[in-house]
Amino acid sequence: LEPAVRAEDAQAATGLLHDYLIERALHAQFDPALIQSAAQQLFAEKGRIPISDLAAYCQVSTRQLERQFGASMGQSPKFLARLVRFEEARERLWRDPQTNLASVARECGYTDQSHFNREFKRFSNRTPRQFADEMLATYGLVRSLGVAFVQDS
Repeated sequence: LEPAVRAEDAQAATGLLHDYLIERALHAQFDPALIQSAAQQLFAEKGRIPISDLAAYCQVSTRQLERQFGASMGQSPKFLARLVRFEEARERLWRDPQTNLASVARECGYTDQSHFNREFKRFSNRTPRQFADEMLATYGLVRSLGVAFVQDS
């Protein structure tokens, strides 16, 4: 790869990198049933399960679970748990932007409000309050156009 980069041959460098990554992916060792079981449990628990408990559920060590996830998904089980928690919180705020943010944080498994704010901002580039305010504005705009929502009384 280095000679291709030094020669500024982007096409050759890209091809070599592509071949290398494909070769690595083909030789990655992971158990699809283990990954599926772990992912299903993460979704069932809405991301609120300690990774050590998830590993015990899958009957492997925490490190083995992390290696398996890394080999198959390129991410850790902790990252998937964080993403699932975020999606749950985002969905709640999307459905009810006037809900209490502290309640959402607690119910979605965040340790405190600042943890919730940091994680939400990492995934959405906005705070939960900003997201909720955007949803309120969107609902107001849609209602002003004469569109009713099923949940409206």
